[in-house]
Amino acid sequence: MGAETKITSPKLSRAKPADGHQWRSELLDAFADLEATLVAKCRELGLLVSPKSTLAQKLGAIKNIDATWPDEAKSAIEGCLALVEMRNDLVHAKLHLVMLADEDGGPTFLFRNVALATSDGLSVCRMVNEEGFKSLRKQVRQSRNEIILLKAPTPAASEAPTE
Repeated sequence: MGAETKITSPKLSRAKPADGHQWRSELLDAFADLEATLVAKCRELGLLVSPKSTLAQKLGAIKNIDATWPDEAKSAIEGCLALVEMRNDLVHAKLHLVMLADEDGGPTFLFRNVALATSDGLSVCRMVNEEGFKSLRKQVRQSRNEIILLKAPTPAASEAPTE
């Protein structure tokens, strides 16, 4: 006889879609706070951005100022840009509860961004559990705090005034 393996049935989540909607809502509120901070920072830096500008466009305006950002500022801006794709997937997707729970017994939610579907109907899906929502919220809030601390960049050496 060979080694025996105990087969267990997967844990089923007792979560409701409302849980995922609540967590997504809290995450999107954090993104709204980030966007408000970006609008204020654009004004502070003298950048004109349209009220219709997307989050990525506002970040791009700050990133593309014709000056040299310090490394920590570049990192803050890049960190925000990396979160935008996740935000878009959560905003442009219908939330689906995946009934198999994660290893901690919590629910997992699936998001399929319909805007990214290919001509053959395939698209990438995001799966986020409660811990994932909390982690993303924390990252967005940290990025917001880093944007708040950004100071106007100093002109590049070649742009320094000459005497």
